[in-house]
Amino acid sequence: MLPAFIFAKENPLEISLFYGRDCSASHAMIGFLVEIADKYPQIERRSYEVAYNSDNRAYFEEICRKYKIDSSKIPVLIIGDHYVVGFKDKATTGKTIERYLEELIQKTAQKNKEATDRKGLVAIISFFVILIVVFALVFKKKNGKIERV
Repeated sequence: MLPAFIFAKENPLEISLFYGRDCSASHAMIGFLVEIADKYPQIERRSYEVAYNSDNRAYFEEICRKYKIDSSKIPVLIIGDHYVVGFKDKATTGKTIERYLEELIQKTAQKNKEATDRKGLVAIISFFVILIVVFALVFKKKNGKIERV
């Protein structure tokens, strides 16, 4: 029996594995992903058995069209904007997978930082706008001097 993967909704740190339950390369890739799971706890994993599950197969073919992948090849692992087809060994395919995972983590961290920076800037601007409005409500200019209302 194949290990269960964590299912997540709309997560930018998500990878998708399309595999065949009778495929030795699929088993090798699954074993590798299980082996490195603790190293990348922030990554959510989705898995789709495509040899015997027609719904998963239809979804797989849709993904293959999007990425221009030959849908007769499995396993296929989607990592952000990248994909990996097949699994040779840890030293080759495994290193590629880890490189793509690191890139996904870095890109997501950068996007999150930029979003946080924008939110901080909006908060600062909002604070000063409120401060100006309050100042305008509390004080008025009379004969060239600012007086409290």
